[in-house]
Amino acid sequence: MNTIQRGFTLIELMIVVAIVGILAVVAIPAYQDYATRAKVSEAISMASQVKASVSEAYISNGSLPITNSDAGLPPKADISTTYVESAEVSNGLITVALQGTGVTAVDGASLIFEPSVSNQNLTWTCQASTSAINQYVPADCRVTL
Repeated sequence: MNTIQRGFTLIELMIVVAIVGILAVVAIPAYQDYATRAKVSEAISMASQVKASVSEAYISNGSLPITNSDAGLPPKADISTTYVESAEVSNGLITVALQGTGVTAVDGASLIFEPSVSNQNLTWTCQASTSAINQYVPADCRVTL
């Protein structure tokens, strides 16, 4: 009599476990980088709001605001979120400090947005405060080495 085999053999199960393990080793670091980039993007979003206030102050007064209050913003410590420690305006320059991302290189770093005036128009350039966070910021904000 022929018997019909049912279920999986031990070797088949071991192969599946090995494949899942290999995928996990590759996927977890990639996901962690993705999650950190999402946290840093919160700082970029915050900067957009501050840039709007600086632009409005420039249009109204004809000069770049020197402080947060000149730009119509609250004090720098009052502009914060889960991943943004503060946002400060200094002579039109916007500095957004990062916090709480869980990545040592990112926590305490800043994104700096510098305005330039040309023909009554403001254009912005972005710069990271350190090259250690280059992998987490957009290409136009990276520190060139």
